[in-house]
Amino acid sequence: MTAHDFGSFATWALQAILAGAVVYAVTILSRLQTSVEQLNSQIAVIIEKTSWHERELERHDDRISQIENYRRENV
Repeated sequence: MTAHDFGSFATWALQAILAGAVVYAVTILSRLQTSVEQLNSQIAVIIEKTSWHERELERHDDRISQIENYRRENV
């Protein structure tokens, strides 16, 4: 093996390593994007449930206030 052959091999090996690293990085970023999309969907569900519970609590608070007012007026 001559010095020129070794230089060509080293260049080829470096290119192969860089190509592999790029493919790996793209795969990781793709998985990360999918994960973030799933997380956003789950957070949207949690926000919707929280706002529903907040509306229910406000409704209960109004009903409690009505009952308290009724009791004050009739005592």
